[in-house]
Amino acid sequence: GGCVDHPPPTSICAPPFTADECEAARPRHQSVKPRSMSYNNNKRQKMSTQNKNVSGRFYFDSLVLVAWIVGVALVGLGLGFKELWPPFFCAVLFTVCQKDARQIPHIILGGVTGVWLAYAIVCAIGALNPWLGHLPATGVALLCGLYLILCAGKLLPLFINLNAFVFLAVALSVHLTEPPIRSSVLLVVGGTILMVGEVLLLKWLARRDTRAQAADVDSGDLGQR
Repeated sequence: GGCVDHPPPTSICAPPFTADECEAARPRHQSVKPRSMSYNNNKRQKMSTQNKNVSGRFYFDSLVLVAWIVGVALVGLGLGFKELWPPFFCAVLFTVCQKDARQIPHIILGGVTGVWLAYAIVCAIGALNPWLGHLPATGVALLCGLYLILCAGKLLPLFINLNAFVFLAVALSVHLTEPPIRSSVLLVVGGTILMVGEVLLLKWLARRDTRAQAADVDSGDLGQR
């Protein structure tokens, strides 16, 4: 019943280890050195400056495009054109299409189709009015016109599309009473000038923004140095 002698706990620094080996064997907690306050402040200041630059460029780009549209409209008024809604709606639809230059033919040709289809509906209402009365004649003509846009769009999407529907609705609201030759010319000429001008301005603004962003990056790098 004697007591059993337990050996003393072995230390990791017991011989034959050297002092350097003992130091290397001890567990160490890795610590991450916190970033300095000045670095964080500089980073926040840089991000704030970049956000302000982006906002400023957006407002400037929008101002340039709106000034272009208004300028073309004023030139049209100065030349004596009073029906400026066809090219104006071309600019609106171009914005709805995310300013995609590939959509310009669809907007122009669809717009011309919509204007002439509106005139055809007006003529059909006048022709059916003596037999059906005004309200039934209007319903039949609108039914045929809208059905044509919805179904024929699968066969001729370049001419009959959403743009045709928009121009049809606007042309009916202005009460076409004569062949829309003048409106079609304004749509083709004025709409093309507006949208092509916007495409060129967008390219110029994109190059300008790229140069400005490169200058901001260079200035930021010099500031960090």
